[in-house]
Amino acid sequence: MKPILVCCMVLLALTLVWFTAGKLFKEEKVEDWITGVYIQVFNNEFSKGADTLTVIKQGSGQFRIKRRVGFRRILDGKVFDPEYKTEDWIGVLNENTQQIWEQQRGRVLSFQKGKMWVGTSEYQKLK
Repeated sequence: MKPILVCCMVLLALTLVWFTAGKLFKEEKVEDWITGVYIQVFNNEFSKGADTLTVIKQGSGQFRIKRRVGFRRILDGKVFDPEYKTEDWIGVLNENTQQIWEQQRGRVLSFQKGKMWVGTSEYQKLK
């Protein structure tokens, strides 16, 4: 009777370890953590400012991206009044590549924890 009880306990323990390990090593989907605000600050001889993208989940695999750009032109050392632009994008998550494909202009948004790339432009995640 004791060997059967010990076998059952060992089997129960192994099952518990199996399910716990499965949850610990489960790969987190990009879709679960990409929403938030991303920023790119720029300062060069022609302008200075910031480009902000807010990624909002709309539904299963669909995202709305709100772009806000504020900048000041620089010409011959003179800094001009601030200018602002806003755009709204719609994107679809590609499950295979884990990238968002923006629909209107074909931009590709790639992600890594704390960072996002639109093409080769790198953005840092704020929140």
